[in-house]
Amino acid sequence: MYKNKLTFIYGILLLKIILILGTEDVYAYSLGYLAEISAEYTDNIGRVREDPESEITQIISGGLVFLESSEKVDVNFDLTIRNLDYKNDLADDQTIYELASNGEWRISQDVLTIRYDDTFDRVRIDSTGSETPGNQEDVNIFSIGPELQIQLGSSNEFITEYRYLNNYYEVSDADSEGSTGAARLQHQSVPGTIYSINYFETRLNYQDSEFAQDYIERSFLLGFEKETGTSQLILGIGQSFLQSEGSEESGTTTGALRYERNATPEARWIVGYTRAYANSTNLISGGYGSTSGEYGGTSGGYGSTSGAYGSSIATEAGTVFIIDRVSLGIGRENISQVQLLELYGAKIDYENEGDIDDIYDRNIAGLRIGIRENFTQDMSLLVGGTYEGTNFVDIPRQDRDAAVEVRYDYEFQRNIFLRLSYTRDARESTLPSVEYLGNTYWLSLAYDSTIRVIRNLPRTGRRGRLRNR
Repeated sequence: MYKNKLTFIYGILLLKIILILGTEDVYAYSLGYLAEISAEYTDNIGRVREDPESEITQIISGGLVFLESSEKVDVNFDLTIRNLDYKNDLADDQTIYELASNGEWRISQDVLTIRYDDTFDRVRIDSTGSETPGNQEDVNIFSIGPELQIQLGSSNEFITEYRYLNNYYEVSDADSEGSTGAARLQHQSVPGTIYSINYFETRLNYQDSEFAQDYIERSFLLGFEKETGTSQLILGIGQSFLQSEGSEESGTTTGALRYERNATPEARWIVGYTRAYANSTNLISGGYGSTSGEYGGTSGGYGSTSGAYGSSIATEAGTVFIIDRVSLGIGRENISQVQLLELYGAKIDYENEGDIDDIYDRNIAGLRIGIRENFTQDMSLLVGGTYEGTNFVDIPRQDRDAAVEVRYDYEFQRNIFLRLSYTRDARESTLPSVEYLGNTYWLSLAYDSTIRVIRNLPRTGRRGRLRNR
């Protein structure tokens, strides 16, 4: 199954290349490579409270970033392959694949478009546990489908979209496939102001019916969007209904608010709120909603509030929950410095009856902060930190997770980097057995031309390995 999925991923890459070769301006692309050897030392590989064990890991990495933009085709493709060799044999040696890719093929300009999104990454098997080699699995979240736009006069437009979904989990029994669909009727009253009526539908079928029940989710939303030269407001409110196999239909009020403003040419801030049905695949692929495009899911419409600031919230594979999430992100970037602050909170309420519902319902509050100082064109220092508090609703457990990272990058020749980093992460908990403290040191020598290509990607395309940039 696992090898078949990898073959499927490379088949998608071949499809992308075919699409690109089918355009007249095949030369409009950027290409970057990564070749890296690194060593990592940690004094607590198992992230345990008592009797921690140290490990040295040799990591050999190769990567490719491809960016295509032409009249007919846009493709963002970022692949990294890492081989991890644990010298003290405290974990099994492994090869890790990380893929983040999305694109579109405009068959008929402004009428018919085919879009795809593909994310292959590693996530925690148990989201309440620490991120150790034994608590991670590969996942692949893939979707593809057409979007049709029909102009109805000068100010009205009808948009409909369909996506085929395929979700793969290496360990968890959450493999599934299904589809999402959407229909949207919008009216532009004045330039930059849009009113809309939206319908979304998601159907998901699990390969293992004992793991989770197949379900259908339907949502009706009224939408409002307003965009100026310095700000964007997206507002949606409506009702969603969930029909799980063997259960009665349930419903809840859902909606989203997202406001983004460029305060200065260097600074912007984003505030958002979302209430929606979701599952772990929505978080892995970057959205909370049922569909993609400007009115759901991955690009920051009604289905997503986190935008470029992302989300560290982890959930149990494949299972359905209601998420209430609020976030505030502030960023500032110029030639010498990058600053980031995100505050967020979330309430996760699982719809499954039984163990998952009793154990994993939780309330979360956290922050992320980071500063990168570019001393020269060739030398930079990154200092970042995260803090997240988790209160479990139905069990007597409260966790407080914190991490601090310091990283130094030096490009001593063009595209050749020396990188060093130190990370300290810890957990305090009312459940003593899950507490830990760990220190990690990392040294790397790399040829990396991908970073110059990554700077040309849109913010919504910076995923996967790019989060470490």
